[in-house]
Amino acid sequence: SLEGIAGSVDGALLEDKRFAIVRKMLVEVADRPDHQEAVRIAEALLFASKEPLGLDELARRLPEGANAEAVLADLSAFYAHRGVNLVRVAGRWAFRTAGDLSYLLARDR
Repeated sequence: SLEGIAGSVDGALLEDKRFAIVRKMLVEVADRPDHQEAVRIAEALLFASKEPLGLDELARRLPEGANAEAVLADLSAFYAHRGVNLVRVAGRWAFRTAGDLSYLLARDR
């Protein structure tokens, strides 16, 4: 029916508006100096850690008010096409050699 189509269009527009609002909020968070500092701190902690770090553990070590999930998302995106990637290992986070470069670590070389 025409009403059903109109309703789904309005719903789609509403979802687009919500997505735009969420995206704007994430960009605003990412542009804050305290967020960038939290990203730097998380990067240092993850790089220096002998074991993968859990989200809760990382969140406790970040500055107060830092959004650990947003920090990890930014780090994951930054390292996605680099020689190391930030990956989840058994529900925890660690840097690992990029999969396409793992042949460099082969002992037969």
